[in-house]
Amino acid sequence: MQTEVTVPDFALDPSGTLSPSIETHKKRELQGASKWLINSDLKYQFNLNKNWSNTLSAVYSVFGKRIYSVGTAGIDHIYELPVSKLDIVLSSKLSEHIDLKLVADNVLNPKTVLELGNNNKDTFIGNSNVIQDYKKGVGFSFNLSYTF
Repeated sequence: MQTEVTVPDFALDPSGTLSPSIETHKKRELQGASKWLINSDLKYQFNLNKNWSNTLSAVYSVFGKRIYSVGTAGIDHIYELPVSKLDIVLSSKLSEHIDLKLVADNVLNPKTVLELGNNNKDTFIGNSNVIQDYKKGVGFSFNLSYTF
């Protein structure tokens, strides 16, 4: 995906006064938009008997580097680096009225990294541009439903 935002030199502030823009870059990509992303799934459907059907799915996604926070006052953007996500889903139709769904979300539990760009008006002293890194954790859910 190719995006471009052009920031005007002046903008109205909340009080209605015309103020100069403080964004560092007058042209930039859209915040939160990656140039590329991949979504895929692999499914296996099987029946244990004529009334008990099952679907096992592996759902994978990854996105390219994207602007997490727009740079202002001479400081470059903060970027979110690519993150891969894998979910495993088991869906079962146990009977005509009962459905079961088991989900393991974010199985790979990758590290999310937020990094300051290198295009700053001032020089920062440090060994790394990493602002923050964290793991979201793995989630599990269980859903049992009855349809009338």
